[in-house]
Amino acid sequence: MPARLRLRLARWRPNPFHLVVSGLAAGALVATIGLAWSHTGRGVVVTRACESVRLVMPDASSRSLVLQPGTRAVLRGREGATVRIALWAPRAGYATALVPQDCLALR
Repeated sequence: MPARLRLRLARWRPNPFHLVVSGLAAGALVATIGLAWSHTGRGVVVTRACESVRLVMPDASSRSLVLQPGTRAVLRGREGATVRIALWAPRAGYATALVPQDCLALR
């Protein structure tokens, strides 16, 4: 290590105010990333053909659909033996449905 660098490191004194501000900024960053991660839906795949499910579209209308194996969806929440999933509907947004938990597998 060069003598100049050793001299600078020997004379360096951390400023407590800068350390506190850096710690708060780092904590806020970690909290923001954790919050975003916890609110991100997990992907699921339909493993077997589910009976006809009722899709609720973003405009509050409803449609029935038979989910085929291999269909990908986003897990939105668990409600007992059923789970709420979201399916992407082009030009409309995410449609939600309640399906039995045994129809799905996490991907």
